[in-house]
Amino acid sequence: MRARILEDSYFATAPAPTIITEELGDIDNEVTIDIGKIGCCIVLLTPFAEVKANDVLEVIPKIAVFEDVTVNRSASGTNKPADEIALKLMANFLGWRPPIEIWTPFRNPAMRLVGTKPELNYELSMATSVMITAQ
Repeated sequence: MRARILEDSYFATAPAPTIITEELGDIDNEVTIDIGKIGCCIVLLTPFAEVKANDVLEVIPKIAVFEDVTVNRSASGTNKPADEIALKLMANFLGWRPPIEIWTPFRNPAMRLVGTKPELNYELSMATSVMITAQ
């Protein structure tokens, strides 16, 4: 998903929000550092997965967008508001299919504001699925 985000010049061209993944380890600390430096960041969260009827595995990737408005909209920030970032991410992923062709295209995008203090926090979710079979 990180690669998909970086295909868009909006996210690949500086100043751009940092993209944080679990591989970095201490996500909370990384968010704090990035919010302090440039005012916003994108966090790729652990997806929710559930087996539905007829052995369909549904996976719901989640993305969080954080913004310290004061820092982000200053000379050192990206000047890309969190809600704009979130909507752009939704547009980029709607209908996108993960690189492994067995997955369905992403569908049912949703965005919600989950926090305003100390920073704005939007969460995005969408769904993809695959038929699973016993070996």
